[in-house]
Amino acid sequence: MKRKTYVMIAMMAAATWSGPLHAAPPANEPGGPADAPVREAEPPKEGEVSMDVRNLSPMHREIFDAVEEERARVEDLNERFLRAALAQEKLAIQQEIEAVKRDGMIAVLEIQLRYATAEGRAEMAAQLETAIEAMKNPKLSEVSAPTMLERAGSAGGK
Repeated sequence: MKRKTYVMIAMMAAATWSGPLHAAPPANEPGGPADAPVREAEPPKEGEVSMDVRNLSPMHREIFDAVEEERARVEDLNERFLRAALAQEKLAIQQEIEAVKRDGMIAVLEIQLRYATAEGRAEMAAQLETAIEAMKNPKLSEVSAPTMLERAGSAGGK
């Protein structure tokens, strides 16, 4: 239930963003698309969509980069998970993955917060600050049952 709330807060914050998205500067200006590092074009994998990141606004480019960094870290952790032999190792790696994903969501919200603040969008900034605070400092319910992963970890290193 706790995770659903955070995801919904993040989705609401992203969905309510209606401010200008800062179009990228023209190609001939510093910081424009001509200065952006060019990634080698790879054909999209099945189910993926190809995107030219040079056409993204600065905010969306930062978000794209943050999500890509998170994806790469999760991919590395997943490879470690698949090689792990003990349940305790797998549990520890799964917890690392959860932390990377949570930190990735926080990073995206912080990017949006910087742009909302710079544009003077106080109401949006307040909503984003609330979402970030809730994700950084989750309140535990009075009665909290252990998760499936916590139960698996306490069952011993099978």
